[in-house]
Amino acid sequence: MLAPSLTEGFGLPVVEALQRGARVVCSDIPAFREMADGLCTFVPLSGHGKEDFINAAAAALQLPRPAPSIFPELSGETIAAKWVNLYQQVIVANATRYLATRGADVVEKGTNLS
Repeated sequence: MLAPSLTEGFGLPVVEALQRGARVVCSDIPAFREMADGLCTFVPLSGHGKEDFINAAAAALQLPRPAPSIFPELSGETIAAKWVNLYQQVIVANATRYLATRGADVVEKGTNLS
């Protein structure tokens, strides 16, 4: 998989390729380094980008195919747990703010918050 990019927000295609055991050649940019340092062939951004990518791809094809990489921080379970945690924090923050501003009214009127 070739990932020539000057800027990238996350690099999900690189992660997906690594999860499938593909050889990956990508630009040497922070987003790719963050996700795939040590797992990709990185090509420095220079004036010879096209030739550098061709040479790196040819060299990568000579290497054995890597084992699929595992990214536990991107598993469905981990992401779901982070979303649940976020929603819980939002609910608590909103309930706390509501009670701080309207708490006396709620207690006086006997409003049920559940």
